[in-house]
Amino acid sequence: MDYIGGEGTSASFDKKIVKKIQEIEDLPENDRTHLLVIIDAFLRDANARKAYGQ
Repeated sequence: MDYIGGEGTSASFDKKIVKKIQEIEDLPENDRTHLLVIIDAFLRDANARKAYGQ
């Protein structure tokens, strides 16, 4: 997580997003898995909308 925490070449992440990622890491495994499935679906749909110009 060093690259997200501010070290390395990609240190320009939004601090609010980094905090959310850290909070997600602290969730129980089952909750984290469900949340990541939701995030994956949202990103898939957003990328499809972008690809098809909607």
